Amino acid sequence: MVGDVPSGEAQARRFGGGMGVSFFTHLGLFFVILFVLSLPVNRADPAARFEMPHDIVWIAQEGPGGGGGGGGNKMPDPPRKAELPGPQKITVPVAKPPKLQMPDPPKEMPKPEQQMNIPAQKMESGVQ
Repeated sequence: MVGDVPSGEAQARRFGGGMGVSFFTHLGLFFVILFVLSLPVNRADPAARFEMPHDIVWIAQEGPGGGGGGGGNKMPDPPRKAELPGPQKITVPVAKPPKLQMPDPPKEMPKPEQQMNIPAQKMESGVQ
C-alpha cells in the first residue's frame, strides 16, 4: 500500500457496501410508492356529495315577518323606489376658477451653451 491509495481488496469491499445500501434504499422506496398507489381512492360522483338528505322532513312554516313581503323589518309593503334629492334650502355656491394667465416671454433669448469638445473615442475604435 503506497500513501493514501487503498488496495484493490479495500476498494472492492467499499464498493460492495455502497452497492448494498443503494439497492436496499431503492427497494424500500419502490415498496413505499407501491403502498401509496395501492391505497383506495374515493372516486365517488361529485354531484352525489351535494344531494339533500332523504331522512329529513321539511315542515312548511310562515317566515319571521308574519306574512307578506318586506323582509325582516315586518313591513307588508314593498320597499319604496329611490328618489332623487330636490333643491336644497341651503346650498354652497361654487367659486369660479381664477383665469390662467400666460407668463410673458423673455425679452432676450438665452445663448445656447457651448458644447464640450473632448478628445475621446469609442471603445470599438481601439487599436488591435
